[in-house]
Amino acid sequence: MTAVQIISLDISKPDSKPVLWGTTNSARRFLELVQYFVDNVDGIDQFYAREVETGRVVKLIGFAETYGIRKRSFDERLKDKKTWNKQADADIRKDEKE
Repeated sequence: MTAVQIISLDISKPDSKPVLWGTTNSARRFLELVQYFVDNVDGIDQFYAREVETGRVVKLIGFAETYGIRKRSFDERLKDKKTWNKQADADIRKDEKE
C-alpha cells in the first residue's frame, strides 16, 4: 500500500491550514484510523486521506462508506470489534502478503 496521510481541514474558515493526524502505509492501520475517526469525531466530513506520492485527496467518509465502517457501540469498542466488511479484510490480507 502506498503511504497515506490523514488530514483535516476546516473549510468554514477561509484561511485555515490542514492538520496532519497521521501517516501510514499499512492497510490495517489505515482502516483502524478510519474506524477511530468514525467512532470519535463528530465532523468526519472535514477529514481527508491524502496519498503522499500522488497528492490525491479523498474524503475519509468515502472510505468509511465503501468499507461499511460504522460507529461502534460501547460494548463493541470494549471488545475491539471491527465493523469493516469482507472487502476490507481481503485488502488487508493482500497488503500483508506484499
